[in-house]
Amino acid sequence: RHERRVVHLQRGRARGREIGIFVSRVQSLASLAEPPRLRHHQRLGGGRGGYAAALRGAQLGLSVALIEKDKVGGTCLHRGCIPTKALLHAGEVADSARDSSHFGVNATFNSIDMTGVNSYKDGVIAGLHKGLQGLVKSRGITYVEGVGRLVSSNTVDVNGTPYVGKNIVLATGSYARTLPGLDIDGDRVITSDHGTSLNYVPKSVIVLGGGVI
Repeated sequence: RHERRVVHLQRGRARGREIGIFVSRVQSLASLAEPPRLRHHQRLGGGRGGYAAALRGAQLGLSVALIEKDKVGGTCLHRGCIPTKALLHAGEVADSARDSSHFGVNATFNSIDMTGVNSYKDGVIAGLHKGLQGLVKSRGITYVEGVGRLVSSNTVDVNGTPYVGKNIVLATGSYARTLPGLDIDGDRVITSDHGTSLNYVPKSVIVLGGGVI
């Protein structure tokens, strides 16, 4: 017998915003027109925790719905781990060119083209995002694009359409936070969201926080 339970997942820079307090950026899919049916598991949030749990549930033969308001992959894929690692790799290539003489290689380092660097980064993200979308689809997971609201212990509402599941995983993700009295202006004081999309190389920076991003 299935035991009804609600599992809370947290990750990253801060706990995700409380669900159920806003509804925005909802794009209807054909699946929303279908009558609600009972599912073994529902994942509210399509980030690293949500889609991994959804894929594992589908692998075990469960019927799974994955609800995400933005893009599957969440902060990790689009604004965190993946873009920062792509930028880091570009920096490593620049260091290799600068220090090539240590390895007996004659090369010169001229400058950084941030348009090209960001194009490389965006290409990495796009490729992984496309692959993840295909993986979710191939596993038979019902993907629902929209803001989900937990309205009962077994029901998530998305734009007026209820999705019922015996088990619900809340994987609401993370958001960039600041400190009291410190205003983020997106120019002099920025978050990692801004940092992964800069079109120039700062002369100097102070990084407050030693997390993975």
